[in-house]
Amino acid sequence: MDGYMLLVVVHVMAAIIGIGPTYFSPVLLRTGQTTEQLHSSFRLGAILELFPKFGGSLAVLSGLALVIIGDYQFKDVWIYGSIAIYVIIQILVIGFVAPRQKKVLNWLLDQASAVRTSTNPPIEYNALLSQVRTIHYIATVLGIALFVLMIVKPTL
Repeated sequence: MDGYMLLVVVHVMAAIIGIGPTYFSPVLLRTGQTTEQLHSSFRLGAILELFPKFGGSLAVLSGLALVIIGDYQFKDVWIYGSIAIYVIIQILVIGFVAPRQKKVLNWLLDQASAVRTSTNPPIEYNALLSQVRTIHYIATVLGIALFVLMIVKPTL
């Protein structure tokens, strides 16, 4: 296996590992969870967040390296589309999901100092979780579009 093919393998694996856990977020933050279940979901979600941070970064860097050393050029529309989708996903997750999750997490941490119960979160936190799920679903669809662009590589 030559260096270019190794870089392709690294890029594909980093993309799968980086984006893969994103698809679990709506499941982790499903409706009807008790406060205790939600706390467990947030703990697991914190671990899963590490994969997109490192895998996604490696996918971007390896993708740029593939464009630079490969037959692709920055004039290819699918490259700009892929980068734009990736940036939109990052904006959604960092700009919209993270602040809402932080509010819920702070509430959960306040609850952790109190006696844990099997009660449901208050309506305002359920509303935040609903927004987070919706944004994650949008990011998931965009992630699928990103994979399709990378596989099909359409030209105009």
